[in-house]
Amino acid sequence: MAAPPKKKTPSRASKRPQIAPQARALEWGFGVVSGVLVIALLAYLAAQGIRTQTPPSFRLAVQHVERFGTTYHVVVEVENAGDLTAAEVAVRGVVTGGEPETSDTVLDFLPPRSTRETVLLFSRDPGADKLTLSVRGYNQP
Repeated sequence: MAAPPKKKTPSRASKRPQIAPQARALEWGFGVVSGVLVIALLAYLAAQGIRTQTPPSFRLAVQHVERFGTTYHVVVEVENAGDLTAAEVAVRGVVTGGEPETSDTVLDFLPPRSTRETVLLFSRDPGADKLTLSVRGYNQP
């Protein structure tokens, strides 16, 4: 007698759930978009690494002067127009017109292409006399 036919056992491929064609297209779409974004990011980082960076370049501007009691507060905006960060930026203000009066301050950190405000204190009105602002130095972090 002939042996009874064997039952076919389901293979692993047939046990896997079927994915709808729309879901496959969506997966491929996200994969392509992700790949393009990764390539664009790597290209941007490579271009930034190759580009020559300029050192910090400072611009100083008086925002306003306020009087509090016997002290004049001069609010100064400091801008770093360069491509590199500056640390411990030393700012000096000198009021001339009679005996010179000097006020110094230090900005801890000034990132590239950014501005920060600081305050210089004087006992004389800097609006009545000549006020000269300068950056005395900085450190490279």
